[in-house]
Amino acid sequence: MIFGRVENFFGWFPEEGYSQEIGSVYEPGSFYRCAASAAWVEAQTLRIMVQIVDRYFGNMTMTFGFQGDEVGVYMQKTAEFFLEEYQGFGHGRRV
Repeated sequence: MIFGRVENFFGWFPEEGYSQEIGSVYEPGSFYRCAASAAWVEAQTLRIMVQIVDRYFGNMTMTFGFQGDEVGVYMQKTAEFFLEEYQGFGHGRRV
């Protein structure tokens, strides 16, 4: 997925979804069209916003906080029955 800096870039969200041709049948390789942008909302905080603009609608926000060699991420979605894997908190450290 690509995203613009303070502007939307349009592309494909890397989650397989439902077929456009078959209806509500899950089909591997069928991705969601999206518009995505990012902005530094504070000196060490990057926020990425994704809008699913396809047969199904939804959005999600990923907020990354950086401090020294550590990074934390908080992800939240608003969508029914998809983007489930993109919710919650994570933390990591550069090795």
